[in-house]
Order: sequence, then C-alpha cells, then structure tokens
Amino acid sequence: MRKLMYEPIGKVYLTPGQRQARYIRQLERAVLVLGGVCIFLAIVAGVLFVA
Repeated sequence: MRKLMYEPIGKVYLTPGQRQARYIRQLERAVLVLGGVCIFLAIVAGVLFVA
C-alpha cells in the first residue's frame, strides 16, 4: 500500500508530550550553539594568549 500524504485543514494542536519534545529539542540546539561558541572563544583566547 502506498504511503498516503495529506495536508491537515485548520490549526493542528500538539499534544503535551509533543510540545515538551519540541521544547527539549530547542534547548538541545541552544546548548550545542552556546557550547560551540564557548569552545571557539576559548581557542581564540588561547591563540591570543600565546601570540
């Protein structure tokens, strides 16, 4: 049987579990971005300290 594709009509409300999962994914992305910025700044500070 083929995979059926459809577009919902009207507003789609997320269940509390789906809202929580989306919020957790947003927090995980924010933590990854901030962690990357911290690592980058630590490397730049190290390079400037050595130079």
